[in-house]
Amino acid sequence: MQTEWSTYSLVDTNILVYALDDSDEFKHEVANDLFESLIAGDEKLAVSTQILSETLNVFAMAKMAQSSFNFEDVYSIISDIVHLSKIPKLLVTSETVLGAAKLHTQFNVRFYDALIAATMKENGITTIYTEDKDFEKISGIIVINPFAKTI
Repeated sequence: MQTEWSTYSLVDTNILVYALDDSDEFKHEVANDLFESLIAGDEKLAVSTQILSETLNVFAMAKMAQSSFNFEDVYSIISDIVHLSKIPKLLVTSETVLGAAKLHTQFNVRFYDALIAATMKENGITTIYTEDKDFEKISGIIVINPFAKTI
């Protein structure tokens, strides 16, 4: 297990999508603040190659029907993330896939969430920014839902 990234938090696909899609004003604002911290390197935030791929896929499939961005704009932003050396990009390997299969079975979560969790575990990351409740089922993962409204 790598410890180089253990002080980092992972930013999930839904955060990037809301940061790029302004159809939900509240979520866009909150996610955009996190996204700006990711780009600026102000906080120890990381992404995985899977999350970058999923983000592109969301916009490719949606055809940007309700957003001011087009696919080329999103591609350009993801390309910037890929090329910014200060943003850790965690790789999904064949061993990650096997780890994900175990997590999927053990915690009864969607496979692609298990794949993100396996990537986190391989890299010593314990915290994820997401609104996805699947991660709450997986032991050793701390979920921060930035959209949860506090009273």
